[in-house]
Amino acid sequence: GEGSDSVLARLTITRGHDKYSGGGILCENSSPTISNCKITRNSSDFGGGICFIEASPTISDCEITENSSLDGGGIAFTYSSGTIAGCIISNNIASQSGGGGLLGSNSTVIISDCTVEDNSGRVGGGFYCQYCSSTIVSSVLRGNYAEFAGGAISAYGAAPTVRECDISG
Repeated sequence: GEGSDSVLARLTITRGHDKYSGGGILCENSSPTISNCKITRNSSDFGGGICFIEASPTISDCEITENSSLDGGGIAFTYSSGTIAGCIISNNIASQSGGGGLLGSNSTVIISDCTVEDNSGRVGGGFYCQYCSSTIVSSVLRGNYAEFAGGAISAYGAAPTVRECDISG
């Protein structure tokens, strides 16, 4: 039940593990502000680095790197709405399903001025948008890999808006 005045800032969260959700950070029914943090080398089944369940976070100027999960390697949103700005999301892995960098499921996600690179997943290596209303603007998506579909972005039951982005590799 925490609001946006609950702030995580200038922290490094590394080598966390949770069997189910949020290896580094789990936010459920809350709306935190996360800024200038490094979330690295964490793991869980869902949301290796960060997992949001029925949450409304604001994430800015963070590095989310080298996290792993079955779904949503770097960040996973489910039944949530969130804003991600000025972040680097790289080298994350979703080994079973989708969203190496990010997974949005039944959520609304706004991504702006971010670099999403060198992530991998079975679908949606960079971003997997499943029944998700998403906007990606002024961002770079490069070098992401998917085994089956959508190296950069894969959408299922969704039509994300992508504007002013550099998508390559």
